[in-house]
Amino acid sequence: IFFFFFFLMIRRPPRSTLSSSSAASDVYKRQYQRRVREQTMGDVTKGAKIFKQKCLQCHTVPGPDAKNSTGPNLTGLFGRESGQVDGFAYSRANKESGITWSEDVLFDYLLAPKKYIKGTKMAFAGIKKANERNDLIAYMKSCLLYTSP
Repeated sequence: IFFFFFFLMIRRPPRSTLSSSSAASDVYKRQYQRRVREQTMGDVTKGAKIFKQKCLQCHTVPGPDAKNSTGPNLTGLFGRESGQVDGFAYSRANKESGITWSEDVLFDYLLAPKKYIKGTKMAFAGIKKANERNDLIAYMKSCLLYTSP
């Protein structure tokens, strides 16, 4: 009997209290996804494929000769503040977001860019699968996208 009452005390709240639109549900999802992200290293090869399928339409492959396209040049992304690439016309929301790009920030951003930065011009629905976002980030890291010290 003790175990039955103990089980009732530690179980999750009913689904009705954690609807998909509630703030609590979003917090639980983000915490879960961050734990998955910390435990899962992305696959660079799969990430390259995802980049070609979903990013290359607007962004160039990062590197020393990369230029702005429909989207900004992603070279040196990690460690850089949002809205700071020279020669690219960012939205006001992007310039004033105060975001400094890191792996965790990019992981959350790629889920739903328009929700993460309300008012961004980026017309991309996002990547729902955590493993695909991990793969993409692994590829981007492999391209040496960190800013130089």
